Amino acid sequence: MGKAIRKALLAVGLLALMAGLLRHSGPVGEAVRQGIALCGRSVIPSLFPFFVTVSFAVACGFFSLLRQLRLPLNAAVFLLGVVGGYPVGGRTVGELYRAGTISRRQAEALLLYCNNAGPSFILSIAGAGVFGSQRVGWALYGIHLLAALAAGGLLGAFGERATGGNSGGKRPFIVPITTNNVPFLPSIFVAVTRNAALTMLNVCAFVIFFLALAALLRQLWPGLPMGLLELTGGVTALKNDAAGFCMAAALLGWGGVSVHCQTAAVLEETDLSLGRYLLAKALQAVVSALFALAVCRFLF
Repeated sequence: MGKAIRKALLAVGLLALMAGLLRHSGPVGEAVRQGIALCGRSVIPSLFPFFVTVSFAVACGFFSLLRQLRLPLNAAVFLLGVVGGYPVGGRTVGELYRAGTISRRQAEALLLYCNNAGPSFILSIAGAGVFGSQRVGWALYGIHLLAALAAGGLLGAFGERATGGNSGGKRPFIVPITTNNVPFLPSIFVAVTRNAALTMLNVCAFVIFFLALAALLRQLWPGLPMGLLELTGGVTALKNDAAGFCMAAALLGWGGVSVHCQTAAVLEETDLSLGRYLLAKALQAVVSALFALAVCRFLF
C-alpha cells in the first residue's frame, strides 16, 4: 500500500511539474537559454580541459607514481578540486577509483573534502560580481578551503591512507590499444577525450535543468532560497552586506543540489556512496558560515 501511495504522489508531482513548466514557459525557456549560454561561456571552458587532463594523467599512471614515490596523493587531488572547481574533485576521485589506484574507503574519504568551488567562480562571480571586491572574494575562497579541510577532519577523512585497491567501476576506465603491452598514448588520448566529452554533456544537462527548475520555483515561491538548489543563481541573488557574505560562504560550502547531481554523474558506474559526501557538504556549509561570521566585521 505504501509503495502504491508513493507512486501516486510521484505521478501527481510530475504532472504538477509539467503543468508548471507549461504555465510559466516564458521564464523557464529564458532560463534554459541562459543555461546554454552559461555552459558555452563558462562551464565548458573551465571544466572540460581539466576533465581531459585528469583522465589522461590517471590513465598514464601519474597518480600511481605519486603513491610509489610516497608523495601526497591526497594533496594532489585536493589541489585539483580547489583549482578546477565543482565537480573536478569528484571526477578525479572517480577516475582514481575506477583505475584501482585507491580503495573504496580512500575514495569516499577523499570525497569528503576534495570536491569544492574553484577560484574563478568565487573571485569573479561572488567576489567581484556580488560584493564588488576581490578582497571579499579571496576571503570567501580562504574560508571555503579551510571549511572543506575542517569538515573532512571532523568526519575522519585524514585517517585514511592512500592505498591502492581493486577497481570499483562496473567497466574499466578505458581499453587503449597497446604495443608490446605498453599503452599507445594516442589511443589513451582519444579514449579520455571522448569520455570527458560525455561527462561534460551530463554536467551541462544538470546545469541547464536546475536553472530552469529554479526559474519555475521563483515564479511559484518568490522567497524560496534558490541557492540550496542551484549555486550560481543563489549566490548572485545575495545582497552586498555582512549577512549576504555569510550566506555566500554557506552556499559555496554546500554547493547546491545541481552540483551534487553533477558529482553523482562523474561517479557513475562506481559503487561509491554519496551519503557521507552529502553530510560533509552540509557540515562544510555550517563551518563556512561560522568562519564568515567571525571575519565579516573586518570586511563590512
